[in-house]
Amino acid sequence: MTIENLYLSAIRIDGGTQARVALDEATIETYTLAMDREEEFPPIVVFYDGVEHWLADGFHRYFAARKRNLESFLCDVRTGTRRDAVLYAVGANATHGKPRSNEDKRAAVKVLLEDDEWSQWSDNSIASACRVSHPFVGKLRRSLTYNVSSEDTDQGTTAEPVQRSYTTRHGTVATMNVAEIGKAPKLQQMQVKEEYYTPQSLLESVRCVMDGIDLDPTSCAEANELVMASCYYTREQNALEQDWHEHGPCSVWCPLPYTRPLMGQLVDKLFNFINESHTFEEACLICNTTDTSARWFQRLLVNSDAVCFPRQRVAFVLPGGAINDNNRYAQAIFYIGEDLAAFANEFSLWGEVVAL
Repeated sequence: MTIENLYLSAIRIDGGTQARVALDEATIETYTLAMDREEEFPPIVVFYDGVEHWLADGFHRYFAARKRNLESFLCDVRTGTRRDAVLYAVGANATHGKPRSNEDKRAAVKVLLEDDEWSQWSDNSIASACRVSHPFVGKLRRSLTYNVSSEDTDQGTTAEPVQRSYTTRHGTVATMNVAEIGKAPKLQQMQVKEEYYTPQSLLESVRCVMDGIDLDPTSCAEANELVMASCYYTREQNALEQDWHEHGPCSVWCPLPYTRPLMGQLVDKLFNFINESHTFEEACLICNTTDTSARWFQRLLVNSDAVCFPRQRVAFVLPGGAINDNNRYAQAIFYIGEDLAAFANEFSLWGEVVAL
């Protein structure tokens, strides 16, 4: 590694080493103005393969320097190939520069997951290279695998018959529709026996962790006065039938209704959204039962990033504002996202927090 001034014209930026979704013009302009004031910037990082210098970290600084018509810039020159530069780039800006968005992190992880060699790495190895959590990598890997499988199915040339003949026990021939065999059951109408709202104090902790709530799929106008979600679905709108992808960057608060089979259906809906979405950021769920043998509870344990077991049973709010202090069930609060430290810090006030 050496520190030297290089001509900007000698630095290659066309090798796929820019790992963000896109560069930010406002940041480039800010850096340009700072350079006009002769403020100091750290060196940009380039990899030299004996012939070419590949830019790996510092694209905003590079383009700001070009905009200011600088001929050269201070560089941290390291020995390595273009692929070495790519591997460095996917973890850049985790601790400095313009903070990466979740979209930037996904783009970085996808660089490795879509590469013939790097895709063979474990989730932990890719997470370490990209400076993200291994559950983040695992969810994105499953999403990409799901999409490929779906495309393979869609492009198949031979369609399975939707009806099949069979002989009954009485010796007669009958047919049955087999199109739905193996498919997920159709979503049922949202029918909840009773309504309970999450207390304000708990919602404040949720908003603190997720910096607000974009979507609450099981709510109503009265409940949202407490939740303050940007968007919510009512019982009549039926969140199971809605397209959650339409809300842009999305943090989800999902209190599971104590009604079977809605708990499982909502959990499935949430994870389908996570696996298929490019806008999901993080989610908190509270379930008013710790039925550890239930399939939906097991899925939350396997796929969430952390869980809090409150020390005391949560006293939910009834319509009209009355407090239900006769709750007979223990709760679990699940977190799916990257900011485990924020969740642990906030919800350790409520109970025991366990990283999953």
